[in-house]
Amino acid sequence: MNWQQLSFVMPGEISGAATEFLESLDSQAVTSKPVDSDDEFDLAEPTIRTWKNTQLVALFDENQNLSEVYDGLFNIFGLTKTDIDFCIIENQDWERVWLKSFKPIRVNDELWICPSWCDIPETASTVITLDPGLAFGTGTHPTTFLCLQTLANNSLQHRTVLDVGCGSGILAIGALKLGASHAVATDIDPKAITATRNNATTNQVDNELKVLNADEAEILIFRDKQQFDIVVANILADALVNLKPMLLSALRPNGTLLLSGILDHQSSLILKSFSELTFETFQQDEWIALMGTRN
Repeated sequence: MNWQQLSFVMPGEISGAATEFLESLDSQAVTSKPVDSDDEFDLAEPTIRTWKNTQLVALFDENQNLSEVYDGLFNIFGLTKTDIDFCIIENQDWERVWLKSFKPIRVNDELWICPSWCDIPETASTVITLDPGLAFGTGTHPTTFLCLQTLANNSLQHRTVLDVGCGSGILAIGALKLGASHAVATDIDPKAITATRNNATTNQVDNELKVLNADEAEILIFRDKQQFDIVVANILADALVNLKPMLLSALRPNGTLLLSGILDHQSSLILKSFSELTFETFQQDEWIALMGTRN
């Protein structure tokens, strides 16, 4: 199987939004790197917020119609046809380049994310083993990273966690690695369910992690009235608003609600919609994470 590859350069401050856009239109992989810069991509270093100019490379199925992708890049992000390089690459070439682009990521001094083919850093005391796959969430995107960093900076010992929109399962798995006693992960995408179960087994937390589809999760929360110490939802802002009844029903009194997938201009919408809670705000580039407790 071959792949359609699009490559282009854009200002770093909008590259995260462009990545989100490409993934929403079924890009199978999006990678980024700085242009004319020696900066290392260390998401745990607060002084490196973004690159001035970023090159994005996106891969699509060889049979996919890319007209909607081009329209968005032109009309939303201001690119022209000459700004975008297009080529067809063979599957073997894609795998080699894609795998080489992933390196261990430091979340904080304790927690690292490490692909299975990489050596574990000597300083890492807690490691999430995670390979890139079909489900969103490898730790490189600011929304995922903000959630991981917030979880890592708070005590999770003996606490229970619900991960809504789990993707690869990285947040639920990370919470268990950091001391949570039990976690439930749920997603509407069957690929995410499969990826989360596989990643839980790889990280040896499958006994502590229950993975449910959306219908099963609703039964657990609305019928069985199960509640959690921490509820995490790293999805889009509109979806967070729509899922408010479920998220608040699942949250124990004095529990913690962690919301992400929010662009900075959308934060007021979320704060208004979840006015029952008092939030602390965390930001990376144009992305926001909100950690709240019920008033």
